Order: sequence, then structure tokens, then C-alpha cells
Amino acid sequence: MKGVRKLACASAGFAAAIFAAHYLLPLNLLYPLAAVLALLSLSGLLAKGRARQRIIITVLAISAGLAAYSLHYNNTLKLCEPLAGKKETVSFCLTDYPQLRSYGNTACAMLCEPSLPETKLIIYDYSGELYDLPPGTLLRGELTFKSASKRNGYSTDHFIADGVYLCAVLSGKAELMPNGSTESLRYIPQRLGHALRQKIADVFPESEAPFMIALLTGDKTEYYLDEELSAYMSIAGLAHIVAVSGMHVSFLVAFIQLIFGKRRGVSLISVILIWLFVLMSGSSPSAERAGFMMTVYLLAPIFRRENDRATTLSFALAVLLAINPFACASVSLQLSFAAISGIFLFTELLYSWLDERLPGSGRVKLYILSAFSNSIAVSVFSIPVIAAHFGYVSLFSALTNVLCLWMISLLFIGGYIV
Repeated sequence: MKGVRKLACASAGFAAAIFAAHYLLPLNLLYPLAAVLALLSLSGLLAKGRARQRIIITVLAISAGLAAYSLHYNNTLKLCEPLAGKKETVSFCLTDYPQLRSYGNTACAMLCEPSLPETKLIIYDYSGELYDLPPGTLLRGELTFKSASKRNGYSTDHFIADGVYLCAVLSGKAELMPNGSTESLRYIPQRLGHALRQKIADVFPESEAPFMIALLTGDKTEYYLDEELSAYMSIAGLAHIVAVSGMHVSFLVAFIQLIFGKRRGVSLISVILIWLFVLMSGSSPSAERAGFMMTVYLLAPIFRRENDRATTLSFALAVLLAINPFACASVSLQLSFAAISGIFLFTELLYSWLDERLPGSGRVKLYILSAFSNSIAVSVFSIPVIAAHFGYVSLFSALTNVLCLWMISLLFIGGYIV
């Protein structure tokens, strides 16, 4: 446990520094602050016992977090921002299927021009040139670059949180290049996600398919095109259920444990199914983050180690932020950790309280009480996160989440079974 607590100190310090660097501190002060904190960590030598190590570890982790954020910014966004407003004829490779919007298509791609940074970008295609092209397609065309950190004149974290550092508008016709890799194994998740979305559209009625596609895969293209559906979901305070997060993965794990129990082998099966879900949903950044977070939580029983929940959450968060510090601004990441934190802190307490006061027994009662307890626990921290990002909370949200989240878990599992 002593080692686990040290890991929690290091992970929490690193993650806290990333959030502070993104939301509070000026960029030009990050390196100086990191250097000062590294020196100040020596003051921990004045402390005694366990406190000495924890102070040194935590302060050094904060220093490392500030330096990591600044380094990442300098190697990504800082290199790409000067391209905003420029028009270039470049080569680019699609990394996913283009998505149909009301104004045209958007496509996620990788810039493949030797003289420019190799980076992910979102391409706006108003003429339909890229429609239905598979990932791995190599194209050359004229792009007008736009900042990924601004949208309609306002700052946005939407793109950079997912590792996208440029946007661009495609002008005219894009030339198909012969060196594409559409059959590459690296695009299997995207092909699986595309096939799953098509199958959902075939299986479910036209009025329900947009919701089920969003719930099962996180692709909200059709969901937003159905303006009535998306509006009603927002009014009811349930819009967050279609953003793939730790809540969805917890639904999956809870269902598996309900059927097979909480044995060591079940944890291993859960990890396998979690990553099958991530692959089938198209391996979006939000799905990968949720899958990684729950995998870290399940590793303790697999390796027969004590599961310290604070360490699990903080370590998973620190690793994700080390990969992309800008992910701290991701709504799905914050919802994932808010949901899982609520489940860790309150689900067992609520379940025990309800179990003592309600009659009955068996697996049906177990599932109903677990789902109801999870629904309340998930909402405790999720609702403040939603309020912070969207500027409002539906007056119905507390009630609708309690009434509906248990059913959403059934829809999520049942949808995949179908």
C-alpha cells in the first residue's frame, strides 16, 4: 500500500499540473515554474518520515506536468497555428470515413506534406468530393488552413483535446493518389465502426437509429441531424449519455459481473470485451480513454493486487494526459472520470442502504438496485461537469438521470446483443 500511495501522489500531482497549465497558468511561465518547483522539491528533505518522500514526489510530479504541457504545446499546436489562413496544395491521407453534415462532409485526415508538420487535421468538404471514401485513401488537393483552437472567432478545445491541431477547407477537386493504404490493418477499427453504424441503421427503425448509433458508437452525426431528438435530449438533461465515456464501459462491466460474478477470470473477460467495444465503436479517442481507464481499474484483481481506487483513477488520468495533455479539456474525459468517481464513492453505500430497506433477493433485485445506485452515483459529479461546459443544467436532469440511466444501461447492452 505504501508504494501505491506514492504512485497516487505522483499521478495526482502530474494531472493537477496539466489542468493548471491549461486553464490557469500563462504558457510563457510554465518552464520557469517547472524549474523553480524542481528546486523547491528539495525542501521536502526537511520533513520527516513518509511525508518527506510524498512531498518530494508530488512537487517533482507537478514540475514534470508543467514541463510536459509546455513541451507538447511547442511540438504540436505552436507549429501548426502559423499555417492558419494559408492556402496550400498538399497531400493528405484519410484516417476515418468522412461524416455527412448538413453543409457537406467533414473528414479526419493526416497531413502528408514533407515541408509541413505531420499532424491530424479536420477537413471541411462542402462540395462532397470526399463522400464515402475509405480510411487510408491518399489524396492531393488545395486546402485553406484554419486554426484548430478557434471556431467562429472563439477559442475552443474541441479539436486539440482529441489530438487534432489543424482544420482546413477543401477547394475544388481532390486528386486520388496511387499510394493509398485502404486495406491496411491499422484501419480495422474504423472499418468495424463503419460496418456497425450501417448495421444499426439497417436493424433499428429510422426514428430510433440516430439515437442507437450515438449510444452504441459515440457517432453523433445522425443524432445532431435529427434536431428534434437532440433538442429534447438536451432539455431533459440526458445529452451526455450519447458521449462515449466511462459510464458506458461501466455498463458493460456491470452486466458481465452480474452474469458471471466478480472472479479474477471475469475481470480478464471484461478487459477483452471492453477493447472489443472500443474497436467496434471505431476506436475514437473518447472510447479509447474510457477503455483504458476501466482496464487499469480491472488490472488489480487480474494480478491479485489490492485495488486502491484513488491510485487507479489518478494513474489512469496521468497516463492519458501524458499522451496528450490537451485531453484535460475533453468533455468525454471529464465525464468519464466524473462518472467513475461517483460510482467508486457512492454506489456501494447507496446499494447497501437500499438493500437493507427493500424486500426481495436474487439477481433481478441485485441488477435493479445496482443500476439504480449507479444512476444516482454517476450524476453526482457528472451534472456539475455538464453545467461547467454547457453553461446550464436542465431542471429535470437530476430526476431524469435517476429515472432513465438504468434503462440506458439496458439499451446499451441490448443494442449490442441485437
